[in-house]
Amino acid sequence: AGAADGRTWWRFHRLFRALLQGQARVAAPDRDRSLQRRAAEWLATHGAGEAAVACAAAADDGALAARLLDEVAYDLVMDGRARFVERALEGLPDHHREQAPRARLAYGWALLLRGRYADLASVLEGLAGDAAGLAPADRAQLTALRAALAGIESRPDDAMALARAALEAVPEGDVVTRAAALMALAGAHRERGERGAAIAAYERALSACRAARLAVPEGLARAHLGLLYLQRGRLDKAIGVTEPLGAAADHPAAAAALASRCSALLERDERDAVRRALPGLVAAAE
Repeated sequence: AGAADGRTWWRFHRLFRALLQGQARVAAPDRDRSLQRRAAEWLATHGAGEAAVACAAAADDGALAARLLDEVAYDLVMDGRARFVERALEGLPDHHREQAPRARLAYGWALLLRGRYADLASVLEGLAGDAAGLAPADRAQLTALRAALAGIESRPDDAMALARAALEAVPEGDVVTRAAALMALAGAHRERGERGAAIAAYERALSACRAARLAVPEGLARAHLGLLYLQRGRLDKAIGVTEPLGAAADHPAAAAALASRCSALLERDERDAVRRALPGLVAAAE
């Protein structure tokens, strides 16, 4: 069967694959685990990080799964695969989880996106003890994550101080970490009611997210900008910035972005456009 990527990849039909895998596990369980390990390594070297982690877990090789997850977890979270990262990391034994600090950091972003703030606070406490062993970019990411949580916990001054510290710590040329720090800074301005400064920071964050190809934070920046533009009466800007999310009902920020878009269209009395947009809003909300 052709895979869903324009048929440059092919796979066995899932029922036939399950039959073969079942026979392999019965006939030679040790060989099955060895094949899963080999598949994990091959997939990792060919850019299929999520599948590689899944194969390593199927091989019951926690060390390999932790290493592979550490390499790809952040990209997966920022591409909308936060639930996979949650399940993968939570499925690792504690001693293997501790060997994957970057995966734990990505797990923190996943918890933030999923609204698991109490669990995030616990993760941040554990990462703080390992901060000295993190790379400079990862330490800046950790500070940005702490800033984001501070904003959610209604500590705007702490959020601002942490966001500025994160931005100052971003290594030169690291657009990914810069995008995270700018999102934290924009959120801090928003929590303090500084709409103009928040708009400017979100605009910078949006540019960085697009350059780094970070789909989830780009959508969040668009959603926040849509609301802020609407509050400022900049209806054309609110409609324009949220338009790319109109066909992305599965994006975490789609509902908020489309709600801002519909409100702006109503303000301009474009009722037919609102009617066309409503099915997408309902799908995103569900």
